[in-house]
Amino acid sequence: MPRSPFLVYAVATIALGACATGQPASPPPAPVGTDLYQVGPVRVLLRPQPEVEFMCRLQTQQRVTSAGQIFGCYVPREQAIISTPDPYVLLHEFKHYFEGPFHD
Repeated sequence: MPRSPFLVYAVATIALGACATGQPASPPPAPVGTDLYQVGPVRVLLRPQPEVEFMCRLQTQQRVTSAGQIFGCYVPREQAIISTPDPYVLLHEFKHYFEGPFHD
């Protein structure tokens, strides 16, 4: 049975149009302050490296070590990430968030 070219065109238009009009799975991070973002249940604070190191040492009560600089940390009790604006550091800190209770 021959198919109508109009029917094929209509089905293709509906199928392809649905992809272009779909909504994103989640909205982009909502800015709360100048450097504070809310990403789902997690608050993300982006600051320069010296401030990040100072805040992370306060939050995690780490002693000074010669291991190097701190570029970010995840604070489980507050569900907050303190990080430099480096995407690789942010991904690493989100990894700690997704580890869940195993991280604590």
